[in-house]
Order: sequence, then structure tokens, then C-alpha cells
Amino acid sequence: MLEECGRRRTVGGSKRIVGGVEASPGDWPFLAAILGGPEEVFYCAGVLVADQWVLTASHCVGNHSDVNGWTIQLGITRRRSHAYYGQKVKVRRVVPHPQYNVGVAHDNDIALFQLAVRVRYHEQVSPVCLPPARRVLAPGTLCTVIGWGKRDDKDMSEYEPAVNEVEVPVLNRDLCNQWLEHRDLNVTEGMICAGYPEGGKDACQVKKSGQVLP
Repeated sequence: MLEECGRRRTVGGSKRIVGGVEASPGDWPFLAAILGGPEEVFYCAGVLVADQWVLTASHCVGNHSDVNGWTIQLGITRRRSHAYYGQKVKVRRVVPHPQYNVGVAHDNDIALFQLAVRVRYHEQVSPVCLPPARRVLAPGTLCTVIGWGKRDDKDMSEYEPAVNEVEVPVLNRDLCNQWLEHRDLNVTEGMICAGYPEGGKDACQVKKSGQVLP
């Protein structure tokens, strides 16, 4: 039976990400770990959007010409675990956004992995719910950021072995651009800016600005 998309399984955790908490096994059944090379080194996170497609950021795929170098791991919350329900899948092709980084830095930062085989849905592997094409996230909307992010905002901190999650509010785009002006960055209409002016809860290592999401 097809699992309901986007449904969170459990709640709980201890302090982990920048101001966030550690997720429990099965919390986010659509989360994917993107591994590169024969050693399967962790590169980025992505989300399962269909039984043969994983969505991620274009900046994660780099030189994507050799698809044999990529492995997608599903159904886990700890990167180094071998969960009974986990699935490892090779990649058929990578589809970066054709306008990524064209004109504006980091604009259109989105890409797709087509998996070599269709994955099997079950309680711990199911696709994320996709919003309507023209849905607008109003400032103040609370969003949950998930991934194997770093525990603190120090440059030398390492990626966490377990999934982390943190809630951040969507911010007004003009406000974000004011904050980022000194860094020569621009939040376009193709991006979402979220976070807190005082920092402390975020998906990146920027202390006083929002996180720009594709």
C-alpha cells in the first residue's frame, strides 16, 4: 500500500543542529543521503519526490558527467547505519537546472537525480508532498529544515551522523537582501529566505542572516 506522502512518523530528540533537535528513526521517510565515489562519501541531502526521482541542490552535483560515481541512500536517519528498511540505489542520470548560477549567484539552485531503479515504498521510504506549482510562502510561515547539518556555527565543525531538524520562519525577501547586501548576494524570486535576525537557529553557518533555500 502506498504510504501517505510527507507524513512525519514520530516526534522526539535531543539538542543537535544549530538550535535544533535530533530526529528519530522514521521521522522523515522522504529524506535521501547523496553519496559520492567508491567510498560513498556524504555530499548532500535530498528528498524523494517520486519512486525514481530525488530532488537536491545543483551546487551539490558538481561535475555530474559520471553518474556511476553517485549513490542514493534512503530509509535511514543515521548516515553510517545499515537500517533494515534502508535502500541504496545507483543513479541513471543527473539533471541540473539549466539556468543554475546564470546571471545571479546561486539562482535556480536545484537538480534532480533519476534513480537506476524504482524504489519500494513502505513506512520508512515514501515521497515528500509537493506543493502546488504557484504556492507562495508568506513571511512568518514556519518551515522545518532537515538534514545532516553541522551542530554549531563554527567553521571546523563536522556534519552530524544523525538527521537534525530545526524550525525557521520565512522572511520578507527585501529584508533578506538588506542583510545580505554586504556579502554581495541577492535573494531572487526563485529562492526562499528563512531564519532569525539574531541567528542561533539555521541550516547553515551564518550567524546573522537568513538561510537561502532553493
